[in-house]
Amino acid sequence: MPLTAGARLGSYEILSPLGAGGMGEVYKARDTRLDRTVAIKVLASPLAATPELKQRFEREARAISAFSHPHICTLHDIGNDGGVDFLVMEYLEGESLDDLLSHGPLPTDQVLRFAIQIAGALEKAHRQGIIHRDLKPGNVMITQNGAKLLDFGLAKQSVAAGGAQSDLETRTRVKALTAQGTIVGTCQYMAPEQLEGREASARSDIFALGALIYEMASGQAAFSGESQASIIASILKSQPPNISAVVAVSPPALDSLVRGCLAKDPEERWQTVHDVRLQLEAISEEDGASALPAMITSRRWLNERGPWALALGIGMAALLAITQLGRSLPQTPARFLIAPPGNTTLHYGLVSPDGRRLAFVATTNGKTELWTRSLDVLALHVLAGTEGIRRQSAGYAGTFFWSPDSKSIGFFAHGSLKMIEADGGPSQTLCDAPGVDTGAWAPDGTILLAVGQAHDKEGLYRIPATGGTPEKIRLTDENGKDIKFVFWPAMLPDGKHFLFNQDSPDRGELFLRAGVMGSSSTQRIMPVESRVEYAAPGYLLHVRQGTLLAQPFDAGKLRLLGKPAPLAEGLGYYVGTGTANFSTSQTGLLVYQLLEQTSRQLVRVDRAGRDVESIGESMAYDSPRLSPSGRLLVSSIGKPQTSETDLWMHDLARKSMIRLTSEAGQALWPVWSPDGASIVFAADWDGIPHLFLQGLDGAKAIPLLPSGPRVQFPMDWSPDGRFILYAMRDPMNDWDLWALPLQGDKTPIPVADTKFYESQGTFSPDGRWIAYVSDESGAREVYIAPFQHAGERKRVSSEGGAEPRWRHDGRELFYLSGSRMMSVAVRLSDSIELAPPTQLFSPAEPGYDVSTDGKTFIERRPSGPDDSRFPVVMLNWPASLKQ
Repeated sequence: MPLTAGARLGSYEILSPLGAGGMGEVYKARDTRLDRTVAIKVLASPLAATPELKQRFEREARAISAFSHPHICTLHDIGNDGGVDFLVMEYLEGESLDDLLSHGPLPTDQVLRFAIQIAGALEKAHRQGIIHRDLKPGNVMITQNGAKLLDFGLAKQSVAAGGAQSDLETRTRVKALTAQGTIVGTCQYMAPEQLEGREASARSDIFALGALIYEMASGQAAFSGESQASIIASILKSQPPNISAVVAVSPPALDSLVRGCLAKDPEERWQTVHDVRLQLEAISEEDGASALPAMITSRRWLNERGPWALALGIGMAALLAITQLGRSLPQTPARFLIAPPGNTTLHYGLVSPDGRRLAFVATTNGKTELWTRSLDVLALHVLAGTEGIRRQSAGYAGTFFWSPDSKSIGFFAHGSLKMIEADGGPSQTLCDAPGVDTGAWAPDGTILLAVGQAHDKEGLYRIPATGGTPEKIRLTDENGKDIKFVFWPAMLPDGKHFLFNQDSPDRGELFLRAGVMGSSSTQRIMPVESRVEYAAPGYLLHVRQGTLLAQPFDAGKLRLLGKPAPLAEGLGYYVGTGTANFSTSQTGLLVYQLLEQTSRQLVRVDRAGRDVESIGESMAYDSPRLSPSGRLLVSSIGKPQTSETDLWMHDLARKSMIRLTSEAGQALWPVWSPDGASIVFAADWDGIPHLFLQGLDGAKAIPLLPSGPRVQFPMDWSPDGRFILYAMRDPMNDWDLWALPLQGDKTPIPVADTKFYESQGTFSPDGRWIAYVSDESGAREVYIAPFQHAGERKRVSSEGGAEPRWRHDGRELFYLSGSRMMSVAVRLSDSIELAPPTQLFSPAEPGYDVSTDGKTFIERRPSGPDDSRFPVVMLNWPASLKQ
């Protein structure tokens, strides 16, 4: 019996009916406990006694509650009252996509926007092992914030994620076309394998998504007929006409994408909805003009899973032409950029020894993984199983390395050395490697591991590539003294000799040395500022003051042969550890990344991202932080053409600036004291970056903690002034959070100290809680945890999270999720209550601050092209030395 207004289900009061379907009725209701409007879905009473349908109902609850996403209808609660099962979901105001399409096709910009949002929702579900199985216009609601995916009542856990299938699902496959109710899904949007009774997969959802996009763009169903039988025949045998043949203004690129979704054979479809979303974003950015070249619509493209082909198309086409023509072309150098798609950031790239592949550390929505790309195909692969690849103190350089045969990659993650095939597959743990900084793979199957910052464990170690316990290698200098601080091992062509960086005893200068397998003796080559690679036909490549140099070198006699020649300017490098973003193969292929030194403009914006005012002139700003009063702003500003930075302070009322630091080196990550009279920051003035305190009275900065082997960065200052929260890289784990008491014996206290990444911490306004970022789930997400009291810990974000910031009353928390500024309403007492996250606007890039009232934000915007975001590929670099 339908429910009437005023009826109660638990603490929920029915207000009015919203609709009904095969699974039951939906009502608008009021949550009497939290005084909010919700939607309640009730299992239809005539069907409530059917075990199979009730099982589907319960599966819907499990599917929806398993994750949170801005474009998936949020599940608040599940209950049973008097034998009536019901779900409590967020109440959405808008109209269904089905109703919207009754008026005809949608404009292309709306098609792409809604399709990207729906694809993102499906991607989230698929990552959780959940398949929707009933994607159709009636299950998509269009709200002010875009598309919302509804009704996971037909979703199922995949076999890989959920184990054995239910009896209902087994019978469905056997009797799919003969028994009433056993075809699970809506016929017009079902994939051929579903209609044939075979198991549905994520690619079945991709088929339905293609049909949905087709209908949004053309205004007509992709497959139609006068009866269910004729519709099924159409899906199994025919192809719909191109969208552009129905709607002339539709971009041809959309035709190619939809054809890839609607392929009859699942193996010939797009392989993941992640790939589909990236292609939709590329079409949207290009306004549909030539976003998908005709050459990539083949079966090989679909099976190669090419999410980056659009971004790499022009440059890779040039590279393919050069590769194919080979010697018929003049041997001249050439350069091009690799532009990552969407909200993906590339941190560090390496060329395989044979020059046929590129590998990158890349971050998308808070998840950091390895991506590889073969240069003979227009496709790029995400290497599943590389999540949480470790970041070094000065970036991602050194976190992975190639095998000599270019078939495997060694990488560091969660305190271990792991290995994975470059073509993909499961990763293997080779050994515990908590303090290892860098590694190299020798042709005889030995892996060298350098431990540069782990107290009594410093030095060079070796293990077989099959795994085992690292064995320390004794290294000595010309005087027979042991060498401790070792970085960046690299093999020479004979497979016996190797190069490495040695830190000088006072840790102020790096030297390049050469060693040989089986001997402790080493030979000093030259002083250096960065790591070094040997490259044929006889050069050492390294960076000095931002310039990539090629130094002639006799690898047999281990001696320099001449002066270095410049290859590229403005490279990213870090003097303290030798980090430098370049890599070369033995075939003349070079990839490098520029120093992030592009000028930026600081802009104050409101909660919708609208400009309020510009602050100061364009400079290399980083880490802007507003004072508690909001009158002052301090930031780190890079010195032109160097890696050095100083702290500067803006008086926002007087529109003036003063320099706070001027020492040689880097001053980073400023944090205000609660009274706004002092600043704590990190500086490398006397070694590894550590904490300094400076007042605004002009007095010299003083160290709060001594310089040591562990990098320290301040995060926040407790509201009562008693603690400084800081992040420290533990060689035995990763980044951890610590608190420095400013009273008593001032012994640091561990706050979040595990094998996972834990950083970016900030105190709640009452000082009882901290919000911080951890990658314990495999992606970096925001959490709230108690500080120095017992209490629960809760995860705040679900699609990646970074840089949490509190409003002054503790009732709202802000954070970045990819390129989105998110807001979460928070209620803190003895427990943590969180509302669903909402998007405010999209900042230009990370690195922001928010006013204490939460009404305005300080945003950084590039004031010119930021080429540092794009790796540069250089072909035939030795030829440039002859010009």
